[in-house]
Amino acid sequence: MKIIIDENSPRPIYEQIMFGFIQMIAFGDYSDDEKLPSVRDISVFLKVNPNTVTRAFFYLSNEKIIYLKRGIGNFVSPGAMEDCKQRIKSRVEENISRELELLERAGFNKTEIYNLLNNITGRAK
Repeated sequence: MKIIIDENSPRPIYEQIMFGFIQMIAFGDYSDDEKLPSVRDISVFLKVNPNTVTRAFFYLSNEKIIYLKRGIGNFVSPGAMEDCKQRIKSRVEENISRELELLERAGFNKTEIYNLLNNITGRAK
């Protein structure tokens, strides 16, 4: 399981768990109709209260990313991978927009910001 809980994050733990599963589904770690680990197993692994994991699963279920088979467990909803990829994209766009605004407020002009982004994307290749 590739979820890391950051105790210092302003995001609640259940949201961190939710986003961890969104990432794992988007990255293909779990596929359509695949069973997820049990709430108990996740809570033991992450050292969090089972109610916190249940809350994360409740929200993922409401968002149609996972579904519950009573008595069997939670499963990845068909088509969830694309939805999760779009959620990650939206989150990255929000973060980038916030950081660009910070640069602009600090007095960087558009050319300087463009050059910075160009350097960053050039390193990613």
